[in-house]
Amino acid sequence: MRYSIAQIQNLMRQAGWPEDLIVPGAAVFYYESGRGNPQAALVTGAEASYGLAQVNTKAWPYTKEQLFDPLFNLQIAYQIYQQQGWRAWYNTYYGGRYQQYVAASQAAYNGPRSTDYITSANYMSEGTSSAGPASTSALLIVAGLALAYWWFSD
Repeated sequence: MRYSIAQIQNLMRQAGWPEDLIVPGAAVFYYESGRGNPQAALVTGAEASYGLAQVNTKAWPYTKEQLFDPLFNLQIAYQIYQQQGWRAWYNTYYGGRYQQYVAASQAAYNGPRSTDYITSANYMSEGTSSAGPASTSALLIVAGLALAYWWFSD
């Protein structure tokens, strides 16, 4: 299951991130995780990074199993942020790679907030996904076509 930007924002709140970091942080972690994949992994000679925030196990004493828990991952990411700021995600943040998701993150932040909190116990459960942007767009297009048909038909 992939997480939407709004779900990542909710997880960040649960993990203790302050509100002023929610919009950029969700965009950074959405990019880092390959668009919301809590099982994302990047293993090279220099790093072994896992989860939404791509926490590097060569720099931090956690297992990939721990870091695949999205709430735990974002709790650790906030501890890292408190020590290093966005430098820990240097290429993504300072290289501007996350910018492509900032508008979506701002829109999710401004939209209705879900009270469905994701817990460690249910983060990988089946059937919890909601309609994403693609299905919402399709619904709006169909509604627009129906309205246009109604308006212009005799």
